[in-house]
Amino acid sequence: MTLEIDQVLKDRYRIERVLGEGGMGTVYMAQDQLLDRPRAIKELCPDPLADEAQLHQARLQFENEAKALKKLRHPSLPHVSDYFSIDEYDYVVMDYVEGPSLADILAGKQRPTELLAYEWMKQIVDVLGYCHKHNIIHRDIKPANLIHTPDKRIVLVDFGLVKTLDPHNPETGNIVRGVGTPQYTPLEQYDTHRGHTDMRSDIYALGATFYHLLTGRPPQPVSQRILNPDTQPSIQEINPKISSWMASFVQKAMAIKPEDRFQDTKEMRRELETRIFKLRAETKAASPAQTTVIGRSAPPQRAMGKSC
Repeated sequence: MTLEIDQVLKDRYRIERVLGEGGMGTVYMAQDQLLDRPRAIKELCPDPLADEAQLHQARLQFENEAKALKKLRHPSLPHVSDYFSIDEYDYVVMDYVEGPSLADILAGKQRPTELLAYEWMKQIVDVLGYCHKHNIIHRDIKPANLIHTPDKRIVLVDFGLVKTLDPHNPETGNIVRGVGTPQYTPLEQYDTHRGHTDMRSDIYALGATFYHLLTGRPPQPVSQRILNPDTQPSIQEINPKISSWMASFVQKAMAIKPEDRFQDTKEMRRELETRIFKLRAETKAASPAQTTVIGRSAPPQRAMGKSC
């Protein structure tokens, strides 16, 4: 279903423009005419290969996931305010988040200093911990889905691949129509066995995201890393300014085997907080430039990032 500009959904949401498009659907900018405020609407496409029973199951999963997302309240998450279906298409309505994505910042040939990377990572680890506590796995962490707001928050957006995790039933499903972006997707996410991914899948994607942010290059897809394990350069080979601690931290996060990664965000947070405390103590006399992005100014503000 292709929505038209000025088309109104549910007699409420007037479509203004496309924010991003991808294999799993399209993100639109819309005006909530009831509350007179901007919204981002994610349109989820049905799987063209699914039969009627599978589509019905996907619709039930969509409703369950949307209900779970609607309960979340965190400063680094856009609030999901509505969800509905039209014909075979599903829609999630959430807050419009202003600011460039971290992918936009990378596209402008900018990289964060290591000190700023710690601050960003701490925020993302915190919001992931909140999601995981509520049994939500994002499954699509990447620079395009992280927005840098004007008040310097990092906001995690685009829950098109979200999965709810039932601790009493590992065979939990999801509304996924794809597996994610190869450079940030762990090996287990390609497994068609339902319930195979868990919170460590988000930890891998977070590590891959920061490899990209710190080097300016996306990591190799996991398939290439397995076939050619010595061909991916280390972070310090590309960016010698990065400390051995940070390089090791990111490398552990994006280990190929889930059991070799950090096992949860609590473990990551403990190590990060200890490191940040020591670093701040050593850099009391740091100049303001050490806590800003190096490079040209960020691109114009936007929301949601591309849906890839």
